[in-house]
Amino acid sequence: MKIALVGASGYAAYYLSLYEEYINEKEHPICAVIDPFAARSEYADWIRARRIPVYETLDDFYRHDAAALVMIVSPIAFHREQAITAMEHASAVLCEKPLTATLEDAEAIRAVWHKTKVPFGVGFQWSFSKTMRALKGDIISGRLGKPLCLRTHTSWKRPDAYYDPDGWKGRLKDRAGRWVMDSIAMNATAHFLHNLFFIMGEEMDASMLPEWIEGSVYRARAIESYDTIFLRGSFKNGCRMAYTA
Repeated sequence: MKIALVGASGYAAYYLSLYEEYINEKEHPICAVIDPFAARSEYADWIRARRIPVYETLDDFYRHDAAALVMIVSPIAFHREQAITAMEHASAVLCEKPLTATLEDAEAIRAVWHKTKVPFGVGFQWSFSKTMRALKGDIISGRLGKPLCLRTHTSWKRPDAYYDPDGWKGRLKDRAGRWVMDSIAMNATAHFLHNLFFIMGEEMDASMLPEWIEGSVYRARAIESYDTIFLRGSFKNGCRMAYTA
């Protein structure tokens, strides 16, 4: 299966580290890296050593090749365009979370998916972990009782470099005016929040949204969005939830 990777630095570099450790390169080769700044990646030498073609855009890539799977690990503002391009070229998609910054963009992706029906996943990694899937399996099978309350708390230190003033972390829009809506809940610890919904899903491939939810957000740093959040809510079966980060 040929794989194209959109992104080469940041979390995309982590994807490459996992690929290097776990994937058989002959069976599932990376056929292209799509990133106009790939030369800045810590994996630049790794990419060159394998003679992996580098393209600035997905359109450039598809003019020369195709891939069974496209992994999108780019800034949030580009997810809509890149996901739609990949689906329209019949590639399965794994898009890193969050899917998009706005519901409008998410609905646009959904509309194209309904037409193409290609396999499409969002990288909420905790919901794919063996531990969480085993826990959910035990709940569904009845081995464990019905959840009464789910809580998750994340307390991560963020260095000053994380909120690079020239970047998009902690911003509502990037420098080009595109929505990113980056925040502790939208991006940095979104997988912990989603995991509450995933555990409550009545099937292994489904999640459940709470019936009601309320919360408050704060910021300790001089950023546009927020770096602290408190949420609580409940699901239709009465289970309560709490999320703090």
